Amino acid sequence: MLFRSSKGISAVPCLLFPTVLELSTIVGNVTILVVVATEPVLHKPVYLFLCMLSTIDSAASFSTVPKLLAILWCGAGHISASACLAQMFFIHAFCMMMESTMLLAMAFDRYVAICHPLHYATILTDTIIVRIAVAAMVRGSILMLPCPFLIGRLSFCQSHVIPHTYCEHMAVVKLACGDTRPNRVYGLTAALLVIGVDLLCIGLSYVLIA
Repeated sequence: MLFRSSKGISAVPCLLFPTVLELSTIVGNVTILVVVATEPVLHKPVYLFLCMLSTIDSAASFSTVPKLLAILWCGAGHISASACLAQMFFIHAFCMMMESTMLLAMAFDRYVAICHPLHYATILTDTIIVRIAVAAMVRGSILMLPCPFLIGRLSFCQSHVIPHTYCEHMAVVKLACGDTRPNRVYGLTAALLVIGVDLLCIGLSYVLIA
């Protein structure tokens, strides 16, 4: 089974924009990683979290932009069901789950640095930083793992046209002709557990700082 994007070839400026945007993303993230890696004074938790965020952002862009460029430049709008599910997993795991965890970690870093500066070095140790990085990857992967399987059980008997240039979870669910309630409930629950809780904790950290 193939899914197809509804986005066709646009004008040249519209084709150049995503290409320039992707190159800017790569250059910016690589610059951050190189600068932090080569400057010993930046080997601190806040900059290490920034490097993790840049790495996640790069991985997320590599999950979407190559197919976007193929659609815009070559008109290659078709994607197999397995590739669509894989793209969906990586997009949501990186963009929603892991990035949200890193933003929460950076907010916690600022809270400790401002409110408990004397304990900063003992709280945010190298071991804790590694554990936070692992927790971000595990959390994002585990929470998004059921989504491809929940979609895999559905049947698609009508349109296979996705109104995006990438496989977004709810966009694919809307194309199914079976019972999609488990997919909708799980997608909403996962988003609330991650983004909702993280935003609440981030807001709380800055309230405590203020």
